[in-house]
Amino acid sequence: MLADPALLVIDVQTAGLGDQAWAVQIAAIDGGGRTVVNQLLDPRRPITAAASALHGITRADVAHAPCFADVLPHLTGVLDGRRCVAYNVSFDRGVLTREVLRHHATAPLTGSWLDRVRWEDAMGPVAVAEGLWSVDRCQYRCQRLGGRYDAVDKCRALLRRLHHLART
Repeated sequence: MLADPALLVIDVQTAGLGDQAWAVQIAAIDGGGRTVVNQLLDPRRPITAAASALHGITRADVAHAPCFADVLPHLTGVLDGRRCVAYNVSFDRGVLTREVLRHHATAPLTGSWLDRVRWEDAMGPVAVAEGLWSVDRCQYRCQRLGGRYDAVDKCRALLRRLHHLART
């Protein structure tokens, strides 16, 4: 995975903590750690206090930021055909899916755009590598990446963890 020149590590921070929250920051770094995308977004909805406490993004920070629809053409070009790795990919991909549907209201566009990206989840492999088995859940326990809840910082933390796993 780390040798793939198409690798992007991606993270999305949201306006809330639930599964229906809107994006307030999207970041992607390449396999060399270079920032490819780091965009604050106006979610056009309130940012909850709990979410803001995690990532530090406030309504004032995004007041003049573009909305998701404004950055979608650039984001599509950046992600198209890439191998995108995320920590809990179902969450990040879910946010992107909701955003595309909200701004374009067409499921075919959402499917075709997201299907051109090769999505991989790093949460499971990291949990297995850490080896903390949960007897209650009959599965490995998910691990925190650590660091701040800034999307670029989360991407860098995941890339460091992937390099660490590759060495061990």
